[in-house]
Amino acid sequence: FSGVAGKAGVGKTAGKSVHGLVGYELAEIVLQSNLAQDVTLHTLETLLVERRVRKVGGWWFAQSLWDALCAETSALLREHHRQYPLRAGLSKEEWRTRLGLAPRMATDVFAALQAEGVLAEAPARVVGTTGGLIRLPDFAPAFTAEQQRQVERLLHIFRANPYTPPGRAEAEAEVGAEVLGALMEQGILVRLGSAADPVLFLRETYDEALARVIAYLREHETITAAEARDLLGTTRKYVLPLLEHLDERRITRRLGDQRVLGIVP
Repeated sequence: FSGVAGKAGVGKTAGKSVHGLVGYELAEIVLQSNLAQDVTLHTLETLLVERRVRKVGGWWFAQSLWDALCAETSALLREHHRQYPLRAGLSKEEWRTRLGLAPRMATDVFAALQAEGVLAEAPARVVGTTGGLIRLPDFAPAFTAEQQRQVERLLHIFRANPYTPPGRAEAEAEVGAEVLGALMEQGILVRLGSAADPVLFLRETYDEALARVIAYLREHETITAAEARDLLGTTRKYVLPLLEHLDERRITRRLGDQRVLGIVP
């Protein structure tokens, strides 16, 4: 009995991670406790009723270690929000790495923490990403009054020149890097092209461009970069990253100098 409790981490720091916030699968506990599987499972279930262990997916944690994992997750996210109040959240991968959790274990742990309200998943609104940001449940990024005024000025510039908008350097000069990053993270601005020299569009402009290119292809079957440029009233500087982005999303498919419809969203 004590061997099973010890292996589950009751009364000691178990596991191999930096923080010791690790759980064990039943087979591993059976192997190291030298008890039959049914005896081991019965013992673990007894400890579970006594609230001395916690079962998360297929993993068993000492309750004290699970409580520590919850507390460390909350502290990590709280500090991230303090340092970066305009960012939507912390990446799941950084959370996993900082807590020393193996990928397979992290999946079950994340689901349990989410269900318990310890953390929440930040909405994935950035074009071309799959999300993967986490936050405290009650956290929401918010601009100060001065930052909001700067944002409104910048968005006015974008709306005045929808298909020839300001570049990243000009936008940063208006609002600063953190605010600009927040606008992209929140999906208000869409970043296309290379990270070193991106093209930025308002979300509404991006959606409109997408609809116009798709409508043109449905009518004409093919489109060239020059035709897309004329269709949108822009320049190659802006249209090429847009078309390459549509290729990457398989909305269009490139055939030589032309593009045809791919998978329409």
